[in-house]
This record gives sequence, structure tokens and C-alpha cells, in this order.
Amino acid sequence: MGCASSAPLERLAKVDTGVVVYSHNDSDHGKRGAGGAALRGDGQTLYVLGNKGLAVFDCRNPAAPARLAVIDTGTVGIHSGAALAFHNDGVTMYVAGGKGLSVFDVSGDRRAPGKIGSTLETGALSSHGGAALAFDGDRRLYLAGGKGLVVYDVGPRNERAPQKVGARLIDTGAIGTLSQCALCFSPPGTTPRALYVAGGKGLAVFDLADPDLPRKVGKTVDTGVLNYNGGAALALHPHVAQLFVAGGGGLAQLDISYPFAPSVRMKFEHTGCLSYEGGASLAVDGTTLLLAGGNGLGAYELPPQGGDIKRVTRRGTNVGWKQNRTLDTGVFSPNGATALLMDGGVVYAAGGRGLGVFDAQQLLYRTCSRAALGPLPGAGIPWPFPPPPGTDAGGKRTKVVVKVELPAGKLGLTAVGSPPTVGAVGTDSPVAGQVAPGDIIVSLTRPGMGDVDTTNMDGQAVMETLIAFADREGRSLTVEKHGIYGVGVPPGPLGVSFIDGTCTVHVVKTTSPLLGATKSGDTLLSVNGKPVTPTTIFDVIKAANDGTSERKLVFRTTTTAPAMKAEGTPAGMTAGGAWVEQTYMGPETKKWACLACLCFGLPGLCILMCPTDKRMVYVNLGANAKPGPGRAALPDGTIVDYTKGGQTRPL
Repeated sequence: MGCASSAPLERLAKVDTGVVVYSHNDSDHGKRGAGGAALRGDGQTLYVLGNKGLAVFDCRNPAAPARLAVIDTGTVGIHSGAALAFHNDGVTMYVAGGKGLSVFDVSGDRRAPGKIGSTLETGALSSHGGAALAFDGDRRLYLAGGKGLVVYDVGPRNERAPQKVGARLIDTGAIGTLSQCALCFSPPGTTPRALYVAGGKGLAVFDLADPDLPRKVGKTVDTGVLNYNGGAALALHPHVAQLFVAGGGGLAQLDISYPFAPSVRMKFEHTGCLSYEGGASLAVDGTTLLLAGGNGLGAYELPPQGGDIKRVTRRGTNVGWKQNRTLDTGVFSPNGATALLMDGGVVYAAGGRGLGVFDAQQLLYRTCSRAALGPLPGAGIPWPFPPPPGTDAGGKRTKVVVKVELPAGKLGLTAVGSPPTVGAVGTDSPVAGQVAPGDIIVSLTRPGMGDVDTTNMDGQAVMETLIAFADREGRSLTVEKHGIYGVGVPPGPLGVSFIDGTCTVHVVKTTSPLLGATKSGDTLLSVNGKPVTPTTIFDVIKAANDGTSERKLVFRTTTTAPAMKAEGTPAGMTAGGAWVEQTYMGPETKKWACLACLCFGLPGLCILMCPTDKRMVYVNLGANAKPGPGRAALPDGTIVDYTKGGQTRPL
């Protein structure tokens, strides 16, 4: 279990994983499949996913990791991709592979994950293709595989029973039949958010303006480093708008200042780390990019202000280093999958020859400060995201529930779905600013009759109840705020930095009590109930720190309100109608009209006569039925003209 004398000094330990396959090639058939490996850890427990199962390690002493169990997930094929992700509740684990998507619970004993239900058939995964997962931190889990991309709702009440949303399997145009694949979101604060999909055919960009229906933007980008049978990995620069892409053809640095039009800034074809058909992995901290492949491990310096990255070259005699640039880890194999995890003071690397544990200070001494590396190995290393429940290694989100008093008369809002959520709020609504689209309605007060639990009602029933008491004072709604959460933190430094002139989080340090709960891009709204502004934020934070009491911080996430689904009967409409697709003049049509005007002058406005935007609307042609003749309703209940090129007109 320890290191031999010829092992690199940086390596603390090497052990057998029992789950990662050595090679996905054979002499008779060539490439057999993408293969896969993934790592997640919390400083005490490490999960290693491979094609033979899920291995669980006790890593409280990183110098002597002990394998506790190997679990047959029933999810990953022997040559398929493999992906692992956690929900932000910290206890729900998602595993994807050639056989589908499975959910595991680690709330009881983190060392013994328990499978929940059966493996789900996704329609996107194949027995020999790659697999990738990306959780948006709110309610959507994006899954990519050899057949395409799908979206699952894993929001409240669906965490352990993912529900597929959207009506179709999305062809990414980026993933090869036998290549690995990777997913990555654009940096926090990007509006609308972008999703990057990498595979053997290149890099695809999707617009998440409607998170349930990703829309591909432009053509698949040829990065020059992704090949048909090779690995695929993505990572964001921690400080500037740049994306790193790794594959069998090398490493590329892309500029994503405009998230939907990435451009290759720099390319390294000869990394010394990557093999043509082996895996590819990337890991990033504040100053360093690690690259792993079938031939070894290398590091690159990340200039804090952007600019071109630079390969780290070591000096002197270094055992295990090829040309002082590439480390032979002893765990990677040329045709096997790879995985990396930077966890405080150690770096974990998994491949076809085992699991290696490396001292980050020794490994990265050329580029990382001691403070940036966190605790020394074995000192209770925190888990970046999510934190293990029941420990102090990170804050825990709590729901923010508010009661809103309602005046008599019209409210100017709609309730939809089950459980009921706020669908739309008019600008002239008396409760505008108090409730918002996406808020979950958990109860309502009927004047003179008390509260009623609405969690088992639908939006139509809530609307009918509100309307029945519209002429009386005393109504109220209790809502669980969408995209807003609270965190209790102990006295002392918060360990976060904010973007200058804003209340938006820039970096959460590894020593912060908010680690695991708060992310870059989240906005601080209040401390102990006192609102903050860019000019008062530091005074309010300082005043709340009395040295003895816990503080309650409230944040808004970067997520948007969930899109309403085109199903059932919208609130206030007559049942018995139908959902139809409408072509109308919307933002996409107007965008092209503006471009045409810039090129051709006023004649460019002719484009407005040929709208291209599409949406689902509800119509009912029955006598005296709502929304009425020449009208249609959107999923949130908003009335629009039912004509080609019709415009939204809230009533």
C-alpha cells in the first residue's frame, strides 16, 4: 500500500481500486468502448466509480486509504462511460453508465451507499459510448451519452425519483460512438446560461434560456483536440471567461467571453500526458490546471488575469517525471479511463492501474502557495461540494419560507402545477416583489376559516380558492421562495470574497463555513434579517459578528424560475382545450430583424413578416370557453393573440 523507493516522492499511496478497467482495446476488435472513471470525496470517504462497480474508500488517512466495499451499481457497462454526481442535499448520489441512470442514498452511512429503486432507461446512453452528468445546483440534472442529451427534474420531491422533462432526446452533434463525453456550464452569472458538451466530434454549445429544453447554438466547434475514439474533459478557468478542453489530440484553451461563440485561443498538441484512445481528465484550483491522460499527469500555471497558460517544468532530478514535465503516476494506462480530484492538501488520481494519492504541496510546489492547498494530508480535508451532512465541513442550506398577506380584490398572479407554484406575477400586482414565478405555495389562509395545506393541491384549485374569497380581507399565501436559501454560520470570518461593487460572491475559500452551500455567483441579500447593499454589505456583516452568536445569511442563487410545462389546463382557462405549437414574432425573430436592418437598412424589417420563434399555447374553441376566440394561453396563464406573429398581451 505504501510507496516503493522508485515511486515519485509526491505519491503518498497507491492501491488497487477493484473497479477501473485497465484497457478498453483489444488486438482483435480495437477500441471496444469509451470506458469511464469518476472520483468524489469528502475528506473522510472517497468514491471511485469504474466499469466494474463503485468502490468506497476510507481516506481519513490519505497516506493509507482503505477500500471498504465494491458495489455493483447495475448501471455501468464493462466498456461504457461512467459518471457520478451529487445533489446539493449532500446525500443523494447519481450514477450514469451504459445501462442507464441510478440513484443512491448515503444519508445513513456514507460508507455504504444504498440504491433507490431500479436503474432508469434514459434513451441517451449506449453500451459502448461515453456518459456525463451535470447538476445545475437547483433542480435540473443534465445527462449526455452516446445517443444524445436529456434533462431530468431533480427538484423538490424529485431528488430521489428523477423525472425526465422535455419531449425529446437532443442530438448534440458532438459525441462520437466510442468517445468519452463531458458537460460543463458557463461561468456563474452568465445570462442566459450556456451548457458545453464535448465529445469525439467536437464541442457543442446549448442555450439554457429554457432550462428544460436546451437549444443548440451554431455548429459543433472543432477544437482540434477531441478525436473520435478518445477521452473528453472540460474545466472552467476560476477567474476569467475561459474554457479548457482536453482529448486524445491535446489540450485547448478557449475564450468564452461570449459564451455562445467559444473560440480557440491556444492549443497544446504534445502534452506528454494524453494518449490517443485513453481517458482525459482536468482539475483546477485557483492557480493551477492539472491534466491527466493515459501517459501521465502534468500541470499548467493559470495567470490570474487570463492570458496564455504555461506548462510547469520542474528543476533538478525528480523521480518519476519525464523530461521534468510529465509525472508517471503509476496508476494510468494508455487505453484506460482516468479521473482526478483535488481535495485540499491531496490530489487523487484513478486509472486502470490503481488509485494514487499525491501530496499537493509536493506535486504543485512550483505554482501553489501553502495557504491555497488547505490542510495537510490527514487533517480533516473539507469537501468542496457538497459537504458531508452531520459534519462541520461546510454550511447547510435551509429553505426560506415567507407569509404574504393578500389584499381584497384581484391579485394579478397565477398558480400552476402540482404542487402549486406561482406561474406569473403582473407588474401591477399588489404582491409584486413579495412573490415571484417559481415560488412553491405551501399553504393559504381562508378568511375566517384558517389555513389549508396546499402541497397536495394543484394550481387550479389554489386559484379557485383565492377567487372564492376575493372580496374579503384576511387572505394570505405562505410560499417557499424559489432560488433563495438561508445558511446559518458560526462567529468568525465568512471566508468569502465579493465582486467589487456588488453583493455577488466571487470566491468561497476552502476554510469558509459557507463551503458547500454557497457558490460563486450567488448574491447575499441579508444578514440576520437586515438587507445588504453594495455600500453597506461589509458594515452589516461586521456588525452581525458578535463573537458568540450564529448568524443567518440569506442568498439568492443564479438560477432562474422554472419554465412552466405545456400540459394540463392553465390557471383560469376552460378545460377541454388543446396544446398547439404557435409560430410567433419573438426575441429570435427580432434579433435577426435587427441584424438585417444593420446590413440592408429598413428593408431588413421584412424579416418580421416571417417569424421563426415557436412556443406551445393552449387554445379552446368551445362556446364561451376561455381564453376565447383569437386568443391562447401560455403555460403560466398569460393570454396572447392566437395569430401568426401574435404578441404577448397579459390580461
